[in-house]
Amino acid sequence: MKQQTNIVWFLLGCLLFTGCAYRKAAKQAAKYEQAKMYSAAIDKYLYSLSKKGDYIDARIGLMRTLTIYKEQLVEKIEEGYEALNDDAVVDNYLALDNLRKKAAPYQVEIAIDSRTQGQYAEAKNRFLVTHYKKAQHYIEEENFSEAQTLLESIIKVESGYENAHELLITCKCEPLYRSGKSSLNNQKYRTAYAAFQQILNINASYKDTKELQTESLEKGILTIAFTSMKNQSRYPTFCNSIINDTKQAIQKANNPFVKIVDLNNTEQMLAEQRRALQYGLELKAGAIIPVRAH
Repeated sequence: MKQQTNIVWFLLGCLLFTGCAYRKAAKQAAKYEQAKMYSAAIDKYLYSLSKKGDYIDARIGLMRTLTIYKEQLVEKIEEGYEALNDDAVVDNYLALDNLRKKAAPYQVEIAIDSRTQGQYAEAKNRFLVTHYKKAQHYIEEENFSEAQTLLESIIKVESGYENAHELLITCKCEPLYRSGKSSLNNQKYRTAYAAFQQILNINASYKDTKELQTESLEKGILTIAFTSMKNQSRYPTFCNSIINDTKQAIQKANNPFVKIVDLNNTEQMLAEQRRALQYGLELKAGAIIPVRAH
């Protein structure tokens, strides 16, 4: 009974908090609006409506604030267009279009006039061409960071433009690839492995990253074998408990560079290695490296 009462009070608390949240957000929005901080006001009105979609005060406030802020953005687009500042035109238009999309679910519509759309279309074409050429130039100079910034801005405007996606992958992966190879050559196997993993998270087929990561793992792996404990025959349960607990702790760490091996398989592994060498079979380094810790 006590547990049920606690649940009821918890649910009532959630309802009260939600009720307070949308009103509080609307009041904060009104204060921002009075201070002419329209962007902050819009965010608060949207938050209020996200908590209570039919809250009329927030909806009216959003319509009022959006109208003012829209005029400011349109003015900035006009100024940017006249000054041939394509970045300003594109940035402000995207901000305007983003607000339109955010407000639409709450039946608050923003109409963008044909003049503003035309200015954006013209500036957008120049923006894409200019930024793409600059990105290519930076890549040729191996300035991947600057190229990445430009390519991300291109994709934000038009996701399928030219081969911007492929170039962006190169900009993200190539510095990591070079760093990983350098670490591998300097026998910093774990550092190399981590760098290659970052690449694989971005693109699983980038160059020979997978093979290099495997090489890093094979060269840096620590194989551990458990030997019989002293007096194990007298205290088998206790000793086995220690061994099993230790194995579980190692396995729980889930470290790819730590591998538990069985000493009983040593002769078998060596025999397989000799056989592979004799008949020219593929060697699996991870299976034949010697025990490095007991």
